[in-house]
Amino acid sequence: MAGPRLRAAGIFALLLLPASGLFSLREAGGGLERPRIALVLSGGGARGAAHVGVLKVLEECRVPIDLVVGTSMGAIVGGMYASGMSPERMESLLNSIDWQDLFSDRPPAKLQSFRDKHLQQGLASFEMGFNRGRLQTPKGIVTGQKLGFLLKSLTLRSIESDNFDQLPLAFRAVATDMESGAAAVLKRGNLAEAMGASMAIPGVFPPVELNGRLYADGGLVNNLPIDVARSLGADIIIAVDVASHLYSPKQLKSLLEITRQIIDISTLEKTRRQLELLSERDLLIAVDLGDISPADFRLAPQIIGLGEKAARALASRLDRYAASPEVYRKFLLHQRREEEKPLPIDAVRINRPLRVHPRRLQARLRIQAGASLDTRALSQDLMRIYSLGDFERVDFKIVAEDGLRSLVVDTKEKSWGPNYLRFGLNISDNFQGDGTYTLHLQYSLTQLDALGAEWVTEAQLGRTLGASSHLYQPLDFANFFFFSPSIRAQQEVTDIYSGNRRTAQYRLSILEAAIDLGANLGGFAEARLGVSRAWGTAGPLVGGEELQEFTIRRAALSPALTFDSIGNDNFPAQGFYARASLQLARPWLGAELTYDKLELRSLKPFGFGPHTVLLSAAGGGRLSGGIPFYDQFLLGGFQRLSGCRPGELRGQYYGLGALIYSFRLTRLNELWSSSVYLGASIETGSVWEEPEEIGAEHLRLGGSLYAAMDTPLGPLYLGFGLAERIADAKVYLFLGRPGGW
Repeated sequence: MAGPRLRAAGIFALLLLPASGLFSLREAGGGLERPRIALVLSGGGARGAAHVGVLKVLEECRVPIDLVVGTSMGAIVGGMYASGMSPERMESLLNSIDWQDLFSDRPPAKLQSFRDKHLQQGLASFEMGFNRGRLQTPKGIVTGQKLGFLLKSLTLRSIESDNFDQLPLAFRAVATDMESGAAAVLKRGNLAEAMGASMAIPGVFPPVELNGRLYADGGLVNNLPIDVARSLGADIIIAVDVASHLYSPKQLKSLLEITRQIIDISTLEKTRRQLELLSERDLLIAVDLGDISPADFRLAPQIIGLGEKAARALASRLDRYAASPEVYRKFLLHQRREEEKPLPIDAVRINRPLRVHPRRLQARLRIQAGASLDTRALSQDLMRIYSLGDFERVDFKIVAEDGLRSLVVDTKEKSWGPNYLRFGLNISDNFQGDGTYTLHLQYSLTQLDALGAEWVTEAQLGRTLGASSHLYQPLDFANFFFFSPSIRAQQEVTDIYSGNRRTAQYRLSILEAAIDLGANLGGFAEARLGVSRAWGTAGPLVGGEELQEFTIRRAALSPALTFDSIGNDNFPAQGFYARASLQLARPWLGAELTYDKLELRSLKPFGFGPHTVLLSAAGGGRLSGGIPFYDQFLLGGFQRLSGCRPGELRGQYYGLGALIYSFRLTRLNELWSSSVYLGASIETGSVWEEPEEIGAEHLRLGGSLYAAMDTPLGPLYLGFGLAERIADAKVYLFLGRPGGW
């Protein structure tokens, strides 16, 4: 009879005692089950880092969670917690991530192909497709390649389960069904893909396809999904709201903020209706994050602290849900899956893409069957494939078949491919009549054969008019050897100076055909041997009839070796660049003159936090013969002896050294490389006609002070250049890389 009496007493006590006694009664053996507690986490971009701070306090207060429901960033944090990650590890992760790199599609320089590094220099980062006579654009600013892999690697412990009820804690992610416009509650499938679908912000990330349907950010339809938790049988709901207030017009500084404003306007009333579903037993934790933007991921430590502060202010109410130390210890044993056991891989295979031959992908895979999965090595393999430039995403999944575990590389080719249009703009102006403005257009036809041949056509419009076309033909699937025939037609204006006074202008018209044989020496170096022949004329445009006209007949062998670990960084802080090139003009190839021309260039940056020091050196000269007028070395212009005009110095030999300092003043956008810099340079160099003239006594000095900004079109400089004479001071507006590297 003792058992029934105890149960009756327990029921009576339950009616009289506050909620804080619920878990102690169960622990005392009363046979009562504690209420089912659901944690509901809202979306909010970077503001969602506050959820981690709330989780830390929930664990301090020994509040056990049975169900997690999240939207957008709430789905990211909630999914990681439901899969077994501790708040402390999440905090360490959020504080250590390089957010600018994570939200960039650019592969690391060491994994980029040498060709792509140089083919894209001077062009805008934005790429469009041009196929069958119509323009096509990507579905988002970034594809989410790096973010997607990060989510997959963090949820590997759950990768072989497709039922979110079988996670340590039951989990639901809320997304927007792009076909119906309704809220979709994701409860099955790949956990990382569900989390990514829930935060696919329209315009920023492309929609995520799951089971033939497209999903986007759940914040569009249900940013605080209290109703989902209630429908799943939650007795008590702890809702955490980190959504931002509407921005003022002055705060709308970027595309991301404008996009978030649109989302917030459309969801504000829906969130109010969700809050009406809370009862007296539930708890709302509204985190005051002030004006912190959803893009301020660099403030993650501060945001986590504000989440802790908001939850700790409600600690007395959280105590109502607390379990005893013993019960909570059992909860943590069930929830934690911190230790990642080795995941052996029995087979590796690639899902065949439509346009790219699988052997090209296989040549870039280093991971082997029979070993445990190494996520770092896998990340490099996938990024090596992604750097081919043909894919929107390169993903992976683990598939168990017939008792074997297979790693499957899954590629999604660009929907706007395979032919691409890019453009660029180059500006150089010293406001003294020496301005040049050139528009670059580039059209690439890719995947012309199984080896990945490309046909690239480019045009220049401005002071320099020109068009060129070349075929890049790999000779093996690993793209080690290649050959490249090309043709180029160009008309440019070159200035002639006497002292620092411009005395004439020549118009040069060139038609050139060439063929190169080369080898890619890893992702950092390229060796080429080219043979070219050019025909053209050079005649006076300004300066009088007495000036000489030239007929150009140039033919040469051109060996070159280039090393470049800097890649596409416009303001590099690490890496190294060096290039050695020869031009051997010979009559038996069709040249009218015999001469040998050598040029060497190098650049080495040293980064220290926001500070960067860059050392640059370049030089060249004739080895034999005499270099004709149209092929001589030129100096002058911004950071090429800044007080001199572009091309003011011309000669058979030249030398140039520069020490350039820059300080990153601020980041205009935390997600993409958009920063403002202040800097200065000291330059020295000269040109000479004869070897015996070369010496330090003939060197000129120059320097500059500048403000610069990284833009989608390239680095933009506004600078003040000074040579040895005050009269030589120049103001420069420069868009592009000023060193010519």
